[in-house]
Amino acid sequence: MMELTEERHGGVDVLTLRGSIHAEDNAAFARVLSRLRREGRSRLVIDAHGLEYMNSRAIGQLVEFSREARLEGGRVVLVRPGPTVAKILHAVGLASLIPSYETTEEALAACAGQ
Repeated sequence: MMELTEERHGGVDVLTLRGSIHAEDNAAFARVLSRLRREGRSRLVIDAHGLEYMNSRAIGQLVEFSREARLEGGRVVLVRPGPTVAKILHAVGLASLIPSYETTEEALAACAGQ
């Protein structure tokens, strides 16, 4: 089960994800991303150090949000994805599309500098 918390740091949103994103969590994850899009929020840090698993639908939702954010001059970055999530992102070729940082501060600076 996914646990999700939200914070806002200036013009950058931070989502902290813990646990796993399975089929029953996709709708909740999609709602948060959709709301951010409706609000015109395009700079997003996802703190994924406590995220153990992310299914393909959630990855697709993240890729779509990232693509739309880039079109608006924004960016999506991760903070320390867990080993399984990092392996999945590398396997599907998304590590370069959605970069990872070691700390939230580094990720915030990367997004704010966009």
